[in-house]
Amino acid sequence: MDKRASLSALRALRRQLRGRRFDALLHMQLALRSSLVAQCVPAAVKLGFDRARARELQWLFTNARIAPRSREHVLDSFFGFPPHSASANGCCAGTCRCRALRAPTPSG
Repeated sequence: MDKRASLSALRALRRQLRGRRFDALLHMQLALRSSLVAQCVPAAVKLGFDRARARELQWLFTNARIAPRSREHVLDSFFGFPPHSASANGCCAGTCRCRALRAPTPSG
């Protein structure tokens, strides 16, 4: 997305994605601009940071959250995304829809 075009770029993105559906969006950026882009993506699950780590209102643009952790480097926090969606028991103590996103387990 072209940052300089802002609103017109968001409209163009929405038009480009019209009619498409995604299973999940991993919302790993905290900037409000990224949340506005995420809002344009038609995904069943929009997975973001827990409320304590979410900044710039990110939690308003997600419907599922990774497990809360404290005192973690920002790069280490990204590792909370893959296990979250691949967990055998789902996530968030069964309060979100990420169980549908379980990764296939390797056989053999």
